[in-house]
Formats: sequence, structure tokens, C-alpha cells
Amino acid sequence: MGLYPGSVDSPTGATVYGPMGDHGHDSYKLILHTTETKGMPSFGGGDTAPHYVYDPTSRVWTMWAEFWDGRVGTMKGHSTNHANDDAFQVEILAYSDTRYDPWVGDFTDDNYQDLADFYAWAMTEYPIDRDVTPTPNGGWIYGSSASTRGTESQYNTFSGLSCHGWVYGNSHYDVGVLDLQRIHDLATGDNNMTIDYDKIRTIVHEEVVAVLGGDAIEMPYDGRIGNQGIVNSVWWSKLVDERALELLWNAGQTNTD
Repeated sequence: MGLYPGSVDSPTGATVYGPMGDHGHDSYKLILHTTETKGMPSFGGGDTAPHYVYDPTSRVWTMWAEFWDGRVGTMKGHSTNHANDDAFQVEILAYSDTRYDPWVGDFTDDNYQDLADFYAWAMTEYPIDRDVTPTPNGGWIYGSSASTRGTESQYNTFSGLSCHGWVYGNSHYDVGVLDLQRIHDLATGDNNMTIDYDKIRTIVHEEVVAVLGGDAIEMPYDGRIGNQGIVNSVWWSKLVDERALELLWNAGQTNTD
């Protein structure tokens, strides 16, 4: 499939095992990890390497192994501690541990957009579903039997965006408080629709004209409607806002940020 656009290839001489192939799976999952380091680990020369590494400081993506095309990077003995041939593995050069920097809780809007862009690309390149395991309040919890841990059955049937803290069979809690739902929403557009008020005003004007007649001319900022006189600007703003919410609701969106 080739490199993610704008990324760089893995260090020269790294050993990456393969082939991975599709192993008969119909769908896959994108699993995020944190390295709990500030710099790039050696990943055992490649035998515990992820497919990609993201550096939130430089905002550079490094590919250690392609998901298909004869190389694996399945992070053997390091990631899920069980067969993970249906997982697209991404390590983030950051800490889930609040005591160290860079901490995932300090990620910027740009960092979130970078992760979302990668997720959106992955969904177009591979059969990864539009789904997510939302980060619990307070973040993922350490321990193999943590309440935030998914089950083997859930893991095997899931396809979408998740993280090591949700995967069964290990005790890690990465990616901490990193907001997976936010990454998912940025990548898919869910709950991310903004209001084009100029467009809404035009729609409302057309509806007002339909009621008051063709001579009605809307002046959007002071509420003036032609020969109908001055319309209360508070009423006008309320009408525009209510119509905007209705249009967003009908589109399956309710976020008005």
C-alpha cells in the first residue's frame, strides 16, 4: 500500500518480519499505543515494531512496517500478548503516565487532527470500520482485569479505532486520557458539523418571503424586512438559531460549536 502521505520510512537495517497478508479477515482495527518514551525506541531492531510511529512534538509519522505487502510489525510479545494479525498498530512517542512529558493529556488540536487524518486514511486504505471504543472518564485503567478492559469476544468482533488499554490479555493502560472519540469524530465528521449562518439566514429569508410575499427583503443583521417594517432583531436571531438547530438535527447532527 505504500507510505502514509508525508511519513518517512523506518531506520535503515531494522528487521521486520513477514509476510502478514490478510489472514482471511474481513475487517481490521487500528490500535493506538504510547511508547512511554520521548524518543524513538529501537523496537528490538524491528521485531517488536509497530506499523507506524507518530511523534507529537515534530508531528512526523515514521513507517516501520507496511500493514500488508509482505511485512508485518506485529509487536510480538509487546502489544496485545496474543494473535494480533488483524490489528493495525500505531505507537505514539508520548506518555500515558501523567508524571512525564509529552503527556497525552497535553496534546494540541494539531495533534488530534494528525491522528484523525491518519485514521481517516487508514479507513480508506484498509477494511477498518467506522467505529470507536470511547475513552472512559479518567482514562484507561491499569490491570488485566480492569473495568475498562474489553473482552476477548469484543476484541475479536470489533473493527474501528481503539487502544492498548481496551485490548484484552494485557495490563497496560495506554493511551491514558487521550480522547479516542474526539479522534474518531474529527476523522469521520461525526458531531463535527459547524453552522454556516449565512446559508441559514438565506434559508430563513426564503421561508419568510414564502409567508410574507415577494416584496419582503431580509437584512440579516438588523432584522429589517422590506415594506413589512422593522422586525425585532432578537426575534430574528432566535428564529435563525432555531432553524439552524432544526436543520442540523435533520442531518443527524446536534453539535452547534
